Amino acid sequence: MKIKIAKFIATGCYTGLFPIAPGTVASLVLLLLFMLLSFISGPKSQVFLTSLTLIITLVGWWAASVAEQHYQKKDPSVVVIDEWAGMGISVMLIPFDGSLKSFFLYALGFGLFRFFDIIKPFPINRLERLKGGLGIMMDDVLAGVISLVLLLLIKDCFV
Repeated sequence: MKIKIAKFIATGCYTGLFPIAPGTVASLVLLLLFMLLSFISGPKSQVFLTSLTLIITLVGWWAASVAEQHYQKKDPSVVVIDEWAGMGISVMLIPFDGSLKSFFLYALGFGLFRFFDIIKPFPINRLERLKGGLGIMMDDVLAGVISLVLLLLIKDCFV
């Protein structure tokens, strides 16, 4: 039972099983979910999304560790809970109200996160060396943090 629950979580509710670009698909699914949740929760969305992202990250760490042991492979491609965590971090402080501005900011957050997650510039690439679920999660967490900082700067300075 433990492995079934861990695989469900680690694969991002099975979005990691998508045959083409599972990390991008998982990121897009999480982005759309956060847009909906932010829109529904209104002014309280930042607290709610931040709390949800923290839960995803902590539970994801456990699930990624279990899944890595199960698949007997370092950072298996079906494990996309790290993309959920990083994508969540990149937009968790951006309210979504359905406006063109909020669509633009969420799309930009998606693009920034995917860029940093795929390219993995220093110091993001160093975090992959960590063992187990922590190594799976932390490079995406840092990619999300960098994306969030850039997105907030862009939001405050240009949009």
